[in-house]
Amino acid sequence: MYSPRFDYHRAESIDHALRLLSSLDGDVKLLAGGHSLVPALKLRLASPSHLIDISACSELKGVREEDGRVLIGAATSYRELESDPLLAARVPLVPVVAGQVADMLVRNRGTIGGSLCNSDPNADFPVCVLALDARLHVRSLGEERAIAVSDWFDGLMSTALRPDEVLESISVAAPRQQVRCGYVKVKHAASRFGVACAAANLGVSGDGRVASAAIALGGLADHPVRLAGLEASLVGREAHDLAQGLQIQEQLAAAIPDLPPPRQWLLHVAAGAIRKALGQCTSAA
Repeated sequence: MYSPRFDYHRAESIDHALRLLSSLDGDVKLLAGGHSLVPALKLRLASPSHLIDISACSELKGVREEDGRVLIGAATSYRELESDPLLAARVPLVPVVAGQVADMLVRNRGTIGGSLCNSDPNADFPVCVLALDARLHVRSLGEERAIAVSDWFDGLMSTALRPDEVLESISVAAPRQQVRCGYVKVKHAASRFGVACAAANLGVSGDGRVASAAIALGGLADHPVRLAGLEASLVGREAHDLAQGLQIQEQLAAAIPDLPPPRQWLLHVAAGAIRKALGQCTSAA
């Protein structure tokens, strides 16, 4: 199927993209890797008047550490995330998740920023950045702001990003403790897209006990959710014995009380994904 007609603009820098955003009338979309937007265009789920291609904006790419935080450019591809040595050493959950995104073709072109702006609740990176307590750094012509990931998601496939803003980077606090992480995605048998995904990111103290825990889950609500009760029950446990005795499915039902009866089976699926993600943390001991 062909996409609807639109005017194409290629931005050479973030400032150029912001000037285009402020000057163009009608529905304007930003294009980076295109692996969310292009299918939406072909299915006529999106019909923008203008597309601004930001894939040539070098400021939006790469990974670096600065002022105690690891910064990831929004247009950094999944493949680059998967193989980045700084991320592997400091924020290992990111390359673990990137390695499970679709196939190599998608990972070569798709970007972390594209996934977060699309905000599909079943996608990989919304869950990942929620488990990392990330900040999302956005710019407009007159303002820069950092948005806590807990304030980023605004319902189904909707975010706090304003029409005149560009997502510039994502930052994560560099850990002070040993980190163990796990990520499990349960895929639909036909589409291979995730029906439930769970990310675990644990800080482990010198005595081998969990000092901090973050568990995020996608696929059961209109945006990914953190499981505060489960996280609290993990703190203080020995890292080699994480899931033993946990009532995960019961805690899920309490955290997502409005899941309709036809979708209750997802509680069992999600509980299994969380248990396996914790198992990956244990096996990393």
